[in-house]
Amino acid sequence: MDKPIKQFNEIVFPNLNDSEKADFGRATNIISSYDGEEFENFILEWLKYCRQKLQPNTLIARIGGTGDSGIDIYENTDGKITYYQCKRYTHALTFPQVRQIIIKVLWHAFKQHIDYPSELFIIAFKGINGAAAKGLSDKQKLKEAFT
Repeated sequence: MDKPIKQFNEIVFPNLNDSEKADFGRATNIISSYDGEEFENFILEWLKYCRQKLQPNTLIARIGGTGDSGIDIYENTDGKITYYQCKRYTHALTFPQVRQIIIKVLWHAFKQHIDYPSELFIIAFKGINGAAAKGLSDKQKLKEAFT
């Protein structure tokens, strides 16, 4: 099996002290009150802030809504295309849900509705469940899921 997928809290929490964890918890409570559109707008602003600090030549825009081809946020840095799909579900994403997101983006790229992405990020408020993490970490499972 390949390297397991790390979720956000596994990456951030080990590096936070107790005070910072409390601040992060309060921010999480605020974000949990957002509807889908507010969540996408929040992620867009967060990405703009992060990317502009790292790469000032990055264009980031929100697409979202019906007919978005599975893309909520579009990013272009020197021709490198990255898509973000935001999910503010009340539960962690399952492997079939993640697979469906990936298939939707690849289908629209195949049909030439959108460019093929260099990267696709799925930003899920509740993360992904254990079976999804295991499936995404295992090349054989991925191969079986997409054939």
